[in-house]
Amino acid sequence: MDVPIESIEKLDLSRREIQYDAGDYRNPSNFIKTMTQRDLKNRTYEILLKIAKKGIDADNIVKNEGLIHTMDFVDLLNTMSQLTYESFKRLFDELVFGTSYDLETARNIFLEVLPHGRSDACARFVKYLVIEQKVKI
Repeated sequence: MDVPIESIEKLDLSRREIQYDAGDYRNPSNFIKTMTQRDLKNRTYEILLKIAKKGIDADNIVKNEGLIHTMDFVDLLNTMSQLTYESFKRLFDELVFGTSYDLETARNIFLEVLPHGRSDACARFVKYLVIEQKVKI
């Protein structure tokens, strides 16, 4: 048996204005947390390991696509696009020196996602990898 939908009047819907309260005007960041390069590098490392552990193996074959959320890749691209060239070098060194299966997988994901970062630092780091780090790739 179909139940009729209640009328709008009975739902008590009303239009309200929403206004943003800016807070303290003396703080130009408006209390938005700014992340240091170290924070961004560590966050990128965590996201890479999360993806590697949950759903993709070293050959980039999806083991369980339900565990990989597209937001993980969005977050990964977001953090990678904000990294500096020096931060990329530090992150890569951390990924290369690890010997675990998850770190190897994270490194492979990093190398595949890197060209999609679309920042100057990403492009410079790709060039650095091709010219100077061929052996480690």
